[in-house]
Amino acid sequence: MNSSPDTRWIALLVLSLSFLLSVPGLRADDEEKQADPLPTAERIVEQMIAAEGGRAAMEKITTRTILGNFEFIGMGMTANFSSWNAGDGRYRDSMSIPGMGSFEKGILGEISWSHDPIQGGRILEGIELDLQRRSSHLSPLLHLEEDYEKIETVGSKEIDGQLCFELLMTPKVGEPETWFIRGDNFLAVRTEMTVDAPAVGRLKMVMEAKDYQEIDGIRLPHLMIIEQAGQNMTLKITKYEHNLEISGEKFELPQAVQKLVDKQKEKAAEGSEPKKEPAENPVGAGSTGG
Repeated sequence: MNSSPDTRWIALLVLSLSFLLSVPGLRADDEEKQADPLPTAERIVEQMIAAEGGRAAMEKITTRTILGNFEFIGMGMTANFSSWNAGDGRYRDSMSIPGMGSFEKGILGEISWSHDPIQGGRILEGIELDLQRRSSHLSPLLHLEEDYEKIETVGSKEIDGQLCFELLMTPKVGEPETWFIRGDNFLAVRTEMTVDAPAVGRLKMVMEAKDYQEIDGIRLPHLMIIEQAGQNMTLKITKYEHNLEISGEKFELPQAVQKLVDKQKEKAAEGSEPKKEPAENPVGAGSTGG
């Protein structure tokens, strides 16, 4: 008998997936090995940018469409995944699970939202808003200064027989993340993060990525392995497309989210109207002459 899914990790998976896709990685083990001296975080980041294809190649990417398929290990569940990123702040992710419906999130203008058959439509705030904003970057490695308060090299570890450097990434909003970076090719081999958000609670995620292929001058993974809240899943990417025009219809708000936006506008309009003071009775009003 198949287990029913924990809706918390489904919601978090959709929320964080674009961010995880943007961080290159391979498979990792846990055998520790200390190396000294350690390179600075600044040097490691520059090498990571070069390993992914370089700044010039990244900056040539103006839009991205991703198609793929999920498999939820041991649950007999699969899902279709689609992602559209217009490169101007507009983006949308959709994970469609047969028998459950579509779990979606996106950004349109100043509105960061999510919508699914369990929680309905929501306008995101706090850590969820920040994570979604970071997810909207086509090349997050080029936006580290605006997204992270501090980046430190804190140690090293042997992973699959290769020395890796451990970066502690402290975002401006939310808890620190840990990236493990191979010393020979400067690809991230593992990303670990914990999200503590009202909609999902406190959940830890571990991401590994494989099957790197060069697409339009940059290296992108075609297989991801994700562990989250005791659930294991794989995502096989079947297609990346770059620099194609994406229809504006892809970014339109779901009806339930649009209703929330309309309510916010109504409340804002009510709050901006000047308060009407109660009219004072003129002197002698209501009195009878003697």
